[in-house]
Amino acid sequence: MTNCVIDVNDYELRAAVGHGEIVSSPGYASVSDGRIELGARALAQAQLHPRTTENRFWRDLDTTPVHHFGKRVRHHADLVWLHLEHLRSLVAPHDGAVFAVPGNLSHEQLSLLLGIAPAAKFTPVALVDSAVAAGAAALGPGHWAHVDLQQHQAVVTALDVGGEVRRGAVEVLPGLGVNALRAACVRAITRAFVTHCRFDPLHHAETEQLLHDQLPRWLALLATSPEISVQLAWRGGRFDTRIARAALVDAAVPLLARLRAALPAGLLPVASHRLAAQPGYAEVFGAMPALSPRAVFDALRTPP
Repeated sequence: MTNCVIDVNDYELRAAVGHGEIVSSPGYASVSDGRIELGARALAQAQLHPRTTENRFWRDLDTTPVHHFGKRVRHHADLVWLHLEHLRSLVAPHDGAVFAVPGNLSHEQLSLLLGIAPAAKFTPVALVDSAVAAGAAALGPGHWAHVDLQQHQAVVTALDVGGEVRRGAVEVLPGLGVNALRAACVRAITRAFVTHCRFDPLHHAETEQLLHDQLPRWLALLATSPEISVQLAWRGGRFDTRIARAALVDAAVPLLARLRAALPAGLLPVASHRLAAQPGYAEVFGAMPALSPRAVFDALRTPP
């Protein structure tokens, strides 16, 4: 049996055993009628129940009290435990767990994580910086800046790659995460619906949730098509519009341009797969290389 590698990012937890399939779970938790949902199920309720949905418990991993999840959840650390427990139900059998963590987590947060993991039936065998692991798998010698996105911020990690990979400074850029980019895309799509069929999907929680549910699929289609037709069905009606890739690129470029301007001088930038998947990435970052989604797992899987 081999170890499970867990890539910790508050956008999504990802896990794989050996060369196996990567499973993922979004960093969301929600409660409705006393029932706690984690991951994809919680994300599917985020717009319907925003006041009882949490998506900062990994970034803010601590013991600050949380009151609206009932007696089972006292603080963010309990939500992390439940999320890990949920992830455990998705992965193949394994011996132990190697945690790849972003450099912005503090020593106190890492200590909490190592204490929580066994309660979720993950036995920690190693703790590794995720940028270091990704760089070790793919980067040649040089001084690099690994650029990754979380939900609410971007994280830039300096890497010195030679005979080994050494981590340098870690810079957090608030407001430049996936959620801000997704919000910009949602606004652009909403303008298309309002313009073409006088329908505002953000006016109702149900249709706002439908839009967010469909967004990943629409973005995937627009990665290979300049324009797509989209529909939202609500209360017996169907609302149709067309979305141009250029409109979403225009929406994302200002945020990505701020991110590029904040990159440290003198370092070779390399993007995580999360950054490279964003609309406008090619327009802002040009030929900047991007790492494979499997980079962290390739570096840390148990040798045969």
